[in-house]
Amino acid sequence: MFSNLVCRLLGHNWRYKDTTKWIKLNGEKYSHTKTRRCIRCDQRDYLYDKWIAEEKVSPDDKESIF
Repeated sequence: MFSNLVCRLLGHNWRYKDTTKWIKLNGEKYSHTKTRRCIRCDQRDYLYDKWIAEEKVSPDDKESIF
């Protein structure tokens, strides 16, 4: 895709979320503390001990309108 090429050349344009106080629908805490998503190529990374690129961790991982 064109957006993947742009990100490889220029780098990602990240939007960050702090999930330290978020809980899943079943009441458990997420195993990651922060998330980031590139607004160009839609790559998702989750911060455990280091940033790891993954698909959505769970169906509960919804996008914010803010």
